[in-house]
Amino acid sequence: MKNNQITIHEHDLWALANFRSTLVRELSKNHAIDVLCLHDNFSGGEARLSPFVSKIVGPFSPGLFGLFCEIYARGRSLYPQNGVTLVFGLRTALIVSFLFLLTKAKGASNNRIVLVPGLGRAGKLNIQILRFMGTMIRKSFSHVFVLNQHDLESLFSGNPSSVEILPSEGIEISEKFNLSPKEDRCIYFGRIIKDKGIFHLIENFPADLDLDIFGYGSRKNIERVNGAIKHAPRIKFLGHTDNIHSKLAPYRFAIVPTQYNEGFPMVILESILAGCLPIVVKIPQISHLTDHVPKLLTLEKNFGSEDLALIIRQYVQNPELANSLMQELREYVILFHCKTSINKKILEKIAKSTN
Repeated sequence: MKNNQITIHEHDLWALANFRSTLVRELSKNHAIDVLCLHDNFSGGEARLSPFVSKIVGPFSPGLFGLFCEIYARGRSLYPQNGVTLVFGLRTALIVSFLFLLTKAKGASNNRIVLVPGLGRAGKLNIQILRFMGTMIRKSFSHVFVLNQHDLESLFSGNPSSVEILPSEGIEISEKFNLSPKEDRCIYFGRIIKDKGIFHLIENFPADLDLDIFGYGSRKNIERVNGAIKHAPRIKFLGHTDNIHSKLAPYRFAIVPTQYNEGFPMVILESILAGCLPIVVKIPQISHLTDHVPKLLTLEKNFGSEDLALIIRQYVQNPELANSLMQELREYVILFHCKTSINKKILEKIAKSTN
């Protein structure tokens, strides 16, 4: 018999399947697992997780998808002048599915919820809605876990009572850090959506430098990227690839231009593992990294081409400075983001809190 019922909330099922599947598998050995997600990005995340979880609930689950369509259609017909959008429908469906799962969970006496950056990361939700969700979580579950201070602030007003912060993202570092020679080129690796900052990056990338873009997105967004780089010969869109480590390895810089308060961007860790210096827009979730590596290359959200060019040229012209920073970043990853040790800490903390 399973020890506890654990509900994992994840904004994006793709992220859960790719970055935390090992943790889900380990938790499933002793606990029954449910997953609540906003969307799957059509990435096959559900198929990859299904052997380890009891059910996956979200706007695209059977039944709830129909409800989502109804909410969206009625919103469009009732408020056409307000331009009710697909995003509004998604957020509404998130709330509906969230409340639906809570009603299913209330019957068990030992429920647990693990928030793997999800609700707090859906940062465009009205703060009152987030606080309402936080109140419902506390009423429905005996233990609450979040992964960072931002989720704690967003959902629970920073009040730590009955809420614990678990160690954050981890990465496999069994292989050696990549020390291969680097080209003075930049790479963007991630989803092709506005929130990730890709369009802002293209508009503000220095004309005399080189940028390669790898990622996936809707046809509309891909067409927008191709249109934006039509007159920028040194920016290339190279499609999507799953082999992130090998793609990052030849580049000197990885740019992470995110424009919203997402969870800790995993591409930061991947780039360090590949020996590629990350240049990161400052968001609350990287505060732990900047505290320990204050020389981290950072940008403001509204950065311009001159800001980016200044950072890149400084480190291209000073290899010793670049090597010193990379060494600090590697030490940080080993100390704080080794997936094996992080998963072990998470399992131990959950076991200690629920016994």
